[in-house]
Amino acid sequence: MTNQLCISTTFLDPLFHGQGDEGPEWPPSPMRLFQAMLAGSRTGCRDSRWTEAKAEAFRWLESRQPPIILAPSAQAATGHVTFVPNNDSDRRERQDRLTSKTVIPHLLLDGDTVHYLWPIETEVESSHAEVLCREARNLIALGWGVDQVAGNGRILSDTEAHALLGNRWCAWTGSLPGTQSSRVPTVGSLKDLEEVHH
Repeated sequence: MTNQLCISTTFLDPLFHGQGDEGPEWPPSPMRLFQAMLAGSRTGCRDSRWTEAKAEAFRWLESRQPPIILAPSAQAATGHVTFVPNNDSDRRERQDRLTSKTVIPHLLLDGDTVHYLWPIETEVESSHAEVLCREARNLIALGWGVDQVAGNGRILSDTEAHALLGNRWCAWTGSLPGTQSSRVPTVGSLKDLEEVHH
């Protein structure tokens, strides 16, 4: 019997604005979670508490097979148009630089929590999972900045993981024509994100 690392994200508002490579994304991809957890772990004063043990835990997570995702049902909500700065030139007046952007978020229908599950099979994996459980509590947003979440990490038995509610999604590496893809972290994702940040 294996245990499961369960990272849970509970939305404070029942809307999700994240966009994938092909448009609106639901559920939030494993890569989006990875990026959000790293951002929460390295934001503000938490950056000074970043350790090699935390980096090793994130490297372990990026090397894992994609997780099982349990998410509530969602549907496209009523869209609206907003105006944002068009950053193609700093020479024009602000009003002249505005461009329209259509926003169509997903409305969560039968719950507000998304769970991500990875199997844990060894003691070393268990120690990495414990670090990630603590880091999950630093999550701020998952999607746009308005998609605020409360994060939590737990180590569950297979029985406890099976009892979680939500539609099951299987993320996978690669893509199939005509299907929605879901970005997943791969070996080197942590290094790439740190390089982009610097």
